[in-house]
Amino acid sequence: LSLLSSLLTDLPTASLTVDPDSTVFTGESVTLKCEITDYGGWRYQWYKGSSQITTSTDKKHTFIISSAADQDQYWCRGERDNRPTSSQNSTKVTLTVRAVLTIYPANQVFRGESVTLVCDIQGGGGSEWTYHWYNSGNTFYSYSTTEQCKLSSVSESDSGEYTCRGKVEGSTQYSDTSTAVKLTVSGESLPRATLTVDPGSTVFIRESVTLKCEITGYDGWRYQWFKGSSRTAVSQSQRNTFTFIGSAADQDQYWCRGLRYYTRPISSQDSNKITLTVRGEFTDLTLSMYNENYSGECMVKFKKINILFVQ
Repeated sequence: LSLLSSLLTDLPTASLTVDPDSTVFTGESVTLKCEITDYGGWRYQWYKGSSQITTSTDKKHTFIISSAADQDQYWCRGERDNRPTSSQNSTKVTLTVRAVLTIYPANQVFRGESVTLVCDIQGGGGSEWTYHWYNSGNTFYSYSTTEQCKLSSVSESDSGEYTCRGKVEGSTQYSDTSTAVKLTVSGESLPRATLTVDPGSTVFIRESVTLKCEITGYDGWRYQWFKGSSRTAVSQSQRNTFTFIGSAADQDQYWCRGLRYYTRPISSQDSNKITLTVRGEFTDLTLSMYNENYSGECMVKFKKINILFVQ
């Protein structure tokens, strides 16, 4: 028995390494290397999860991470025609696809601005992902089903280092956590837009109405005009006035804001809201006076006036 034991030896061990790293980005080239000491003439079998993906005589297997579907455990083993005809299985290396976090419109913003975080797990592999969001290591939003997370009207307390990661729906598989991106919220507020209306907030049908949007502190604004609760501008221009002829359909709340391109701040705060009331058009007015000696002024804004003096 001791003689038999001395004749028994372990199969050669396969050793798997990965370059550049086990945490990878979509589009990155990855090289797996399977080394087996002793003996020669090996054919290398490459596995992903429990499935064999290829066999080659080259101890290196290089491929491009095309999507998050490439995230899995990889391992290798050797086979040959002579004894020993196989090696032991290598240790398993887990490739994890890294999420990439981007902050819009910028990493430095004004108090009161809206900020959008985008967690990009490129490719996605057709999987349904949920997204987890962190500020300075602490969860601030447990998960979302879209890759975007919006922070409305930020303040200084929202400053911090943000990260994200994805989880495949219905599994325990996570992407790697993104690199931290720092968000700094200035104590300075966005410039305030102020809206005025001429001739006033109560007008008549077919009367000319002019809205004026003023923003102090910066220049180069493009002005947007909004009606009601819609966030879609009814008009925009580089002029800070918007003129139209009143109709019954124009009765609503109006507000404005400014946008600038390429230069911070890229937007103003929303202006105050003005409710425009449109009254119907009068075509006749009869004014009766009972004193022939009457003298004075009478100013009426209607289209047609009939004045009748009665003795």
